[in-house]
Amino acid sequence: MTRLRQKKCRIPGRQVHKQHCFGKKLEAMPNGGTVLICPPGNPFRCPPGPYERTSLIAHYLKNHKPQSKIIVLDAKGKNFLNKDFS
Repeated sequence: MTRLRQKKCRIPGRQVHKQHCFGKKLEAMPNGGTVLICPPGNPFRCPPGPYERTSLIAHYLKNHKPQSKIIVLDAKGKNFLNKDFS
């Protein structure tokens, strides 16, 4: 971490990026752990968003924690893609 980042983290009221916090949680998770993702129901601004994040997490776990798994609890209960992409 650079000195500038360290100084910014010490500013009262400043929030650390959620992605940074989530990355630290993934690093701290033991090999063989489980990641649970619950995408919101409709209407949703970017339907593929949670699945893109899931694929990024899966890539990290495949390379760094191969015994871990991801569970996606989808509230929609169906494929978010239309017939053309299925």
